[in-house]
Amino acid sequence: MDVNLDPDDLSRTLGYIGDHFPDLYDLFRKIMEPGGFLFYDMTSIVSYSKNLKLAEKGYNPEHDHENQVTVIMAFSVKSWIPVAVDVFYGSIKDIKSLKYFIERFMDQEIGFIMDRGLFSEDVIKQLRSLKIHYIVPLRRNSTLVSGKIHFSSAFIYNGRPIQASRRSSRLGYIYTFQDPMMRAEEESSILRDVASSQKTMEYFLDRKDRLEYSP
Repeated sequence: MDVNLDPDDLSRTLGYIGDHFPDLYDLFRKIMEPGGFLFYDMTSIVSYSKNLKLAEKGYNPEHDHENQVTVIMAFSVKSWIPVAVDVFYGSIKDIKSLKYFIERFMDQEIGFIMDRGLFSEDVIKQLRSLKIHYIVPLRRNSTLVSGKIHFSSAFIYNGRPIQASRRSSRLGYIYTFQDPMMRAEEESSILRDVASSQKTMEYFLDRKDRLEYSP
């Protein structure tokens, strides 16, 4: 393939893509499997360009208060093919970008698998109102997980026994999994730090409680 990376040629190509973005979404729809799940993620790209109008100050995981653009991408769970990509203003909120994304695929029966960085009650309520399936990890300090967890089943994953539980909540079912071997390894690591005076016993007991009750 003869690839031309001349700046002027790249500018013309990107300009053409921007002018024909609806055509790209028509293409995305054709390569998506009906009823399939999508791996959905969002990232922020810092830009120092004075000509990029999409670059605005906004939140990102690194807490860099710089001008940035927001990029979202979705991959098919079945084929691992990227089925959608879009760029938004850097100041746009997660729920708003997700809403725009869903509106472009309203005629598709899809579900979302997202990372915990995208979790918020507003996002989940939006998905539920549209009757869209979703899988998203909870943060350890989530208020949806409270009290002692009662594990009701077990299975083997990668040769390791895993405890599991399921209970209903106001935002859907919550599945909790725990690897007892990993928990024991974490506790042993902290106890080594206690023995070498790098950590206190109070720290160990606090971490032990967190490991016991966290999802």
